[in-house]
Amino acid sequence: MSVRSDVSSSLEHLRVGKNSLTTDAIDAMLAAGDRASICRSLKELDLRNNILTDIPQNLQYLQTMDTLLLSFNRIRALDRYPWSAMCQLSVLSISDNRLESLGTVHQIPKLTSLSLENNELRQIPAELALCENLRALYLAGNPQRGIRAHILNNGTEAVLKYLRNRLPPDVLPPTIGQRIPKSVKDTKSSSDMQPLNQDNQGLPHQRATTTTFESKRLRVDASTSPFKPMETNPKVKPANPSSTSVTSPFTKQPVPPPAPSAVAVVAASSESEDEVLTELNAKIVKLEQQLDDFALSAAKRFALKKELAMTRSLKIRHLRQIGQKP
Repeated sequence: MSVRSDVSSSLEHLRVGKNSLTTDAIDAMLAAGDRASICRSLKELDLRNNILTDIPQNLQYLQTMDTLLLSFNRIRALDRYPWSAMCQLSVLSISDNRLESLGTVHQIPKLTSLSLENNELRQIPAELALCENLRALYLAGNPQRGIRAHILNNGTEAVLKYLRNRLPPDVLPPTIGQRIPKSVKDTKSSSDMQPLNQDNQGLPHQRATTTTFESKRLRVDASTSPFKPMETNPKVKPANPSSTSVTSPFTKQPVPPPAPSAVAVVAASSESEDEVLTELNAKIVKLEQQLDDFALSAAKRFALKKELAMTRSLKIRHLRQIGQKP
C-alpha cells in the first residue's frame, strides 16, 4: 500500500480503517519515498479495525499529526516506541485492543485525550499524572483493581488526582511549584499601577502604610489559591483601613484602592470553566469518532447518539453560564 506523491503533499486526513492492514504494511506506506511529503501535511490518521499487533515505528515521522486512532486492533504493548517524538499529538485512542502495558505514553508533550478502554491493563501507571495537558482519560473495561469504580465514575480529574497521590516522593507533576497563582500576579500588577501622590513619597510613615496594605492584600489573595499563603512581617502592625486610601493629585477626595480579591476569584473561576469546556469538547470528539464506526449495532449507535446529545446540551448550558454564545 502506498500514497501517491501528488496527493500526499496536501493530505491532512487519512482514514484506512477496516482494511486488514498489518504493522509492516503501515511502515511500508510511510517508507522513505513517501515520508517527506506526507509528514508535512497529515493531521489525522485513522487505523481503526485493522490487524496491527504493534505501533508502526514510522508513525514517529508524522510530525504534524495531532490525532491518532488505533482502536479495534491487536496491539499488546506500547513499549519500544518513542512517544516523546510525537510533538503535536493531542488525541490518542487505543481502546478495544489487547494492551497489557503503556510504556512511556505519558511522555507525549501535548496529550489532551487518551482512550484506553476495553484492554487487558492490570495496572495503571501513576506517571499518567505527569501529563499536564491531559483533560480526558478513559479507562473503563480493564481488569485493573487499583482505581475503584467510584473514582472512575467521578471523571478524569478524580482519576488524575488519585494517580498524582501515588507518584514517588521525588517525582512531582510539572505544574506543582512552577505555576504562580494568577491571584498573586494580578494583585502585584494592580498595586504597581496604583496612583501615588508625589508630594507624599518622601514621608516614611506613608510608605510604611502602603507597604503594609500591599502585604495584607497578598495575604488575602494567597488564601484563596491552592498554594501556601505568603508570610508577612510580624513586626509591622496592620494599618487602619481608613488610612490606606490614596489621595489623587487632581482631587482632594480620597481614592479607594482596587479590590484585587475579586480579580483573583474571576481568574480562578475562569480556569475551572476552561477545564470543564475542554473536557466536554474532548468527550464530544470521542463520541463522534465512535459513531464513525460502521460495525456498531443499532442499540449501541442509539446509545452513543443519546450520550452525544446530552454532552452537547451540557456544553451549551455551560457556555451560557459563562456568558459565551453556544
